[in-house]
Amino acid sequence: MAEATSKNLQQFYGTLFDIDIFDLIQFFSSFKYSALISLYFDDLNKHGQIFILKGEAYNAVFEELNGERAFVEMLLAKTGRFNVDPITSLPTKNINKPTMNLLLEIAKKKDEMQIEKISKESQNISETITPDLSIKELINFSELLEVGAKFIAIGDYINAELALKLAYIINPSNKKLCEDLTMLQSKINRHITVDGFKGKREW
Repeated sequence: MAEATSKNLQQFYGTLFDIDIFDLIQFFSSFKYSALISLYFDDLNKHGQIFILKGEAYNAVFEELNGERAFVEMLLAKTGRFNVDPITSLPTKNINKPTMNLLLEIAKKKDEMQIEKISKESQNISETITPDLSIKELINFSELLEVGAKFIAIGDYINAELALKLAYIINPSNKKLCEDLTMLQSKINRHITVDGFKGKREW
């Protein structure tokens, strides 16, 4: 075991609902902090540890996994709790990739998982609508609002915007609908990426 000598953080704890462990490690990396992060995934009955030394991921263990694979798997978790403690001693180094490279890899995996989730949920919603239904047959104000709300709930703002635009054609004086469309326009302009480019959309 090697001794740790760098800026150690004071002990604190939290849940992955309060703060994403990805964001926490990115913060530690930016300010060159050292810390021992213990992670507990109660729903899986699993736990692991990550040692951060001077802002760089140094060692990770997650059940039978070690090193970079353990680091990536833990940072992809959505639920759990964590403790952050000062480092008193270090195990053998088992992470060689730069932390920022690992974080970019994890961010890409998270995006892929989110896209897959939205795609599946959008397909499930779409399957509730008769495939050969014509636009005229579909033009039902309350149904369009319901479909739009479902797409908003899963974060599929493009399809939500389409459903609410159709509803707007039917009832342009609906104040709440106008507010929802304005909100969707803002979300799309800020967050939706098409083929790698952010695009401004008008309605």
